[in-house]
Amino acid sequence: MASTNIKIGVIGAGKMGQMLLAAFIKAAPLIASMEIHLFASTSSEVSSKKLQSDPRFVNAVTFTSNDEILCVANLIFLCVRPHQISDISKSAPKSFEFFGTLISICAGISICKLSELFPNAASFVRCMPSITCRASSFASTGLFIMHSEQEDPKSSRDSVLIEKLLKPSGAIFWVKTNAEFDAATAIGASAPAFASIFLEGLADGAVSCGLSRVLAYEIVAQMVAGTAQLISEGYHPSIIKDLVSTPGGCTIEGVIDLEANSLRGTAAKSIQKTVWKLSQLSCNK
Repeated sequence: MASTNIKIGVIGAGKMGQMLLAAFIKAAPLIASMEIHLFASTSSEVSSKKLQSDPRFVNAVTFTSNDEILCVANLIFLCVRPHQISDISKSAPKSFEFFGTLISICAGISICKLSELFPNAASFVRCMPSITCRASSFASTGLFIMHSEQEDPKSSRDSVLIEKLLKPSGAIFWVKTNAEFDAATAIGASAPAFASIFLEGLADGAVSCGLSRVLAYEIVAQMVAGTAQLISEGYHPSIIKDLVSTPGGCTIEGVIDLEANSLRGTAAKSIQKTVWKLSQLSCNK
């Protein structure tokens, strides 16, 4: 059986764009029925040469013009800053007619807005990758938040293809509304920053008590991975806390101190503030 040619364009091959390119390269050998061709645009010749010199992307064709990507690709991933997306739309060739799916990782840009900016595109998907996809074993740690205009996105041929491209790099979570997408983005894509602050604090405490920082970070990382695995296997976080907190023991002392300093409420408010900011980005577009 002849293979299908899939031409994937990444507009904005910066950090997030390169992370997606790496995901597609990882997926390519696993999709035997498809021949995948990668195209990427960069903001300058310097960035283009830098991308071409990266051995991971030796087979990707790079451009400094977004128009060429728009004209050649079957699937297009928009990996630019939110304020740049309307400029890309305005510069698109007037004859531009895209029969594939336009996938945006731009925060705050709804599918409704995408359809206004790119009226000739066939369909739209929002995608928010997590930085955890960068981990070397990222099939088990990465995640992608997805939102489609279709009631059952998994029934779409392009959505199935997108899943095949991304699944080797992480779990995929489809949500139904823009509000859900923003909330999921906050806990999936923004929360690694919040968690890192807390984990750095744990390590600081261990260092202050005599542990080396290198060892403290190694232990913290392993602890987080193990705790996450327990939650994935069905353990409720409160059950894990209770299992560790023996009566009169040292753990419950630490738990009481965290509660007294409103860690739980602060964590919840950080998500609320992030979602609020995402809604403001949407309103300003």
